[in-house]
Amino acid sequence: MKLPHERFDYSAIVDRRPWRLPRGARIAVWTIVNVEEWDIEKPMARQYLTAPQGVSLVPDVPNWAWHDYGMRVGFWRLLEALQARKVPATTSINASVCNHYPRVARAMLEAGWEFMGHGVRQGAMHLLPDQRAAIREAVEILTKFTGKKPRAGSAPASRRRGRRSTTWPRPASSTSPTGSTTTSPTRSAPRAGRSSPCPTRWSSTTSR
Repeated sequence: MKLPHERFDYSAIVDRRPWRLPRGARIAVWTIVNVEEWDIEKPMARQYLTAPQGVSLVPDVPNWAWHDYGMRVGFWRLLEALQARKVPATTSINASVCNHYPRVARAMLEAGWEFMGHGVRQGAMHLLPDQRAAIREAVEILTKFTGKKPRAGSAPASRRRGRRSTTWPRPASSTSPTGSTTTSPTRSAPRAGRSSPCPTRWSSTTSR
């Protein structure tokens, strides 16, 4: 198995400068809501209902249905709960949602959510023949819809052993989530500026 070579420089947590939060806070919470479009003509990204006899069917109507329920009902309940508590949020969004579920995308934009790229459609980014083209398409769609380029992105279905992380174009300085690199911020050296990965539960891209 080939291991990835494009990694963050080694940094032991005991050697890092302590990260101080504003007003003496001891914990920071970054609320990220994944908003995705699942293609009913392909195997589902998640299967909460086990396939009969272990054989996946296409279309997988039961598992696609709870995704559709989320877009029609679940999302709106989540939005209401966050707004009621004045919790700012970031959406990790498939860019196609802007075109196919504009009501949902518009609600997040009007609520002031940050849009973070999450590919064009839900699916394994690392299996695409041209990842960069997919990322450029996602950036173009999100930029057109929101009026500004996304600062970072999270590759959909990117946690696979032995696979190179998908790259994401960044501005001079930005922050992106990472699933396993660290328990406190570290620095990386992308081609333009620098990037700070922060710990979250989601898999992410690696800048370069």
